[in-house]
Amino acid sequence: MKFLIVDDNSNARMLLKAILTGNGHSVELSENGAQALEKAAASLPDMIISDILMPVMDGFQLCEKIRADKALQNIPFVFYTATYTDSKDEAFALKIGADRFIVKPAEPDEFMEIIHDVVRNVRETSVNNGKPGLNGEMEFFKLYNERLVNKLEKKMLDLEKEVAERKTTEERCRILVDHAGDAIFVAQNGGMQVLNPATVRLTGYSVEELTRMPFVDLIHPEDQKGIQDAYDKSLKGEKVPAKSGFRMIARSGKISWAQMNSTRITWENRPATLNFVRDVTNLRNTEEQLRQAQKMESIGRLAGGVAHDFNNMLSVITGYAEMAMEKLKKTDPLHNDISEIIDAANRSTHLTRQLLAFSRKQIISPKLLYMNTVVLDTLKMLQRMTGENIEIVFNGGDHLWNIYIDPSQVDQILGNLMVNARDAMNAKGVVTIETKNVVLDAAYCADWPDVVPGDYVMLSVSDTGSGMDKKIMANIFEPFFTSKAVDEGTGLGLSTIFGIVKQNNGHIDVSSEPGKGSVFRIYIPRYTGDLLKKTETVPEDLPKRGAETIMVVEDEPQILKLVKAALEKYGYFMLTPRTPEEALQIAQEYRKEIHLLITDVIMPGLNGKEVAEKIKALIPGIKILFMSGYTKDIITCRENLSEELHFIQKPFHLNPFARKVREILDSDKG
Repeated sequence: MKFLIVDDNSNARMLLKAILTGNGHSVELSENGAQALEKAAASLPDMIISDILMPVMDGFQLCEKIRADKALQNIPFVFYTATYTDSKDEAFALKIGADRFIVKPAEPDEFMEIIHDVVRNVRETSVNNGKPGLNGEMEFFKLYNERLVNKLEKKMLDLEKEVAERKTTEERCRILVDHAGDAIFVAQNGGMQVLNPATVRLTGYSVEELTRMPFVDLIHPEDQKGIQDAYDKSLKGEKVPAKSGFRMIARSGKISWAQMNSTRITWENRPATLNFVRDVTNLRNTEEQLRQAQKMESIGRLAGGVAHDFNNMLSVITGYAEMAMEKLKKTDPLHNDISEIIDAANRSTHLTRQLLAFSRKQIISPKLLYMNTVVLDTLKMLQRMTGENIEIVFNGGDHLWNIYIDPSQVDQILGNLMVNARDAMNAKGVVTIETKNVVLDAAYCADWPDVVPGDYVMLSVSDTGSGMDKKIMANIFEPFFTSKAVDEGTGLGLSTIFGIVKQNNGHIDVSSEPGKGSVFRIYIPRYTGDLLKKTETVPEDLPKRGAETIMVVEDEPQILKLVKAALEKYGYFMLTPRTPEEALQIAQEYRKEIHLLITDVIMPGLNGKEVAEKIKALIPGIKILFMSGYTKDIITCRENLSEELHFIQKPFHLNPFARKVREILDSDKG
């Protein structure tokens, strides 16, 4: 069979065509009633299936004209519609001569069953045998106008509702875009066509200026080519990364880092891109600070490890040198030579302490301090260090808060900063030292992820020297970095300060420009705890002898041999297992009392803390002395041992070491 489909919706036409051709029928298509009338007259289809509302001529008019034409009036006519349909539409359709009225959507099988039913029994199954049931044209036009007006009223209501919904949607979108934190704009022909208020805030230009200027004028010259190439490729339909970063130049000249998400769109029938730009300067700064902190931490671990091993060797050098000196008279020619060896070892200890200060692992003795007092006590030394041509000005703040820090660390900070200032001023100028109370709030700490908001005492040192550029400032706290000549600096001064400040949970900041000097600001947290008891000093008398049994656990054979020889000289019986595991076996099997355990902290396999815990479980009354080239802070034995923790820092001199051993053995604590 040959069908004529009449519908102004192309999708609806193609759907019906697919259903009918799939069932073996041929199909002809028309977009409106007038076109369908011409095609029906020319080809005489076996059935016409029509929608109602269409331009030029609607379905009702088409049906009326088909039934009025003697050549066409017997062609079965079926309405298939869903637009603004009610029961009166169906009644009118059947009254003007339609054979069936089908409401969309109908399942394909159901639709074809109705069509075949009409085809087989068009005379019997049609309501009025395909003939109009109207009394003349007047009734047709009356009913037709009534149905048309009804449909148009419904369509107008729907259109009004759609317009209102669109206005609401547009208003919501406008509010979202206007209040967005990101800059949003359409880029077309190299310029910006539409933009939101955030674009104005980010760039500093007005809307009028932005719509007149090329977008690339906002991009740093070094980044322009990459962004322009990506934009051109996107317009051509080529695949480009969704995100791109670049430096943006604001009207004020300020350079900030921006990240742009760009999507190709069609704007006013031409290709364009929809762009979202976010200022990520703070994020990049935070990431850079995190990378720097991770790098410093990594180098710190390396420096601490080097210092630890070096301290072991210094202990051996110092110990055997002291033992050799005890066997010599002062008049012996070797006495002075060995004395020089000991002096060199002592000076080398200063280098390891700088490394440990950088890595935050040096031994410290913090005290409750008033910063002004420490600075005043140091001024004379600082003046001698800098020379007569440098003026030192001290502006001490009033009513400073207390801080808790090792006084020698404050001396280190001031000494290193003063040396830097002296060199930057070529030994002539003014250094200003200032102290005051400072509150670092959340807004300040947002730019410094490792700083905790709170009360701090600030110590600042400023100079009138040559200053530094940004490249130097980016590296000044790295160990072994120096802008001085090869033989003029080690590069450990500022890295040592950095380590000290971080070890005390503080913060350091520096500002400088070439030719305008430098300002270093150190922030130490305010101490809010109770006043601390004064620690008693250790008497310097000669070590006493003993007869107790002492076990030494040390992975460095030379240190183990040295400690054994040194303590045997004072009468102690020494047990020197070669490994921590051997020490545990001896502790379990040894039948006599072991009075003291001396153990290194850092060892392969079981560490000193684990060895102490296991041996203490086997020998509850044993006393323990830890030794290490690291700081006491890394030993967490306090968590598991109720007794006071005894510790000695490497490298150590033999007499103080022997006195420490005797003191522990004579004490009531473990």
